[in-house]
Amino acid sequence: MILILTLSKDLHALEVFSAIKKLGYNEVYIVETDKISTLCSLSITIGKSQNQLISSKITTNNGEIIDLENCKTIWVRRPFAKQIDDKERTALELEYITNECKSGLGSIISASNFKGSWVSNPDATIKSCDKILQLKTALEVGFKIPKTIISQSKKDVIEFYKECNKKIIVKPLLGVSDKFLETKQLKKPSSISNEAFSICPAIYQELIPGHKHIRLNSFGSYKKAALIETENLDWRSNLNIPISEWTIPHSL
Repeated sequence: MILILTLSKDLHALEVFSAIKKLGYNEVYIVETDKISTLCSLSITIGKSQNQLISSKITTNNGEIIDLENCKTIWVRRPFAKQIDDKERTALELEYITNECKSGLGSIISASNFKGSWVSNPDATIKSCDKILQLKTALEVGFKIPKTIISQSKKDVIEFYKECNKKIIVKPLLGVSDKFLETKQLKKPSSISNEAFSICPAIYQELIPGHKHIRLNSFGSYKKAALIETENLDWRSNLNIPISEWTIPHSL
């Protein structure tokens, strides 16, 4: 049995779900993690018997109640999300509901009797999402990276801007779940208020020009790469850009 934990309307997850079905494997289910409060409810029983210290069950988006102990693989795609609720609620009520659902799902992930394979291990996934750790790791293994600062200081950003020949980009450390935030070129930081910088840290990097972008994915010893061709600085919101297979050189 395969379980996919992700957001509703996640096209990537739905394509993988469909591909698994086409391979003839029918025991694959999706839990929509932004609908724990309305559709995909969870249940944890602790200390019911000495033989079973904990029992963890969750409802899939098609109403199946799944015991995590019976799963062979769990893909932790998008586990924690703001809850979608069509009822009128105060901001505080929605925050409470979201936090409790996140915590409950986190407990199911960390404390269940699941003995199968994680894709990927939840702790490793959370750690790997740290963009600064990604850059540090890239440096340690020999990759070249753009000049980078994380700052809340307008003065530091302006100095960095001049150091990079007035060509830098800005992007969030994490962002928000309700809106996609594109990477943008920062053309005149001196014209922006001090408060806009000081309110929270952001990532500033030198702009690396180019219209060909390679995405190399490694699945154990199996590797696959794609070539993305676009003049857009941030192409992720445009699903119509040309993407083709890229042959990986033997030297890599």
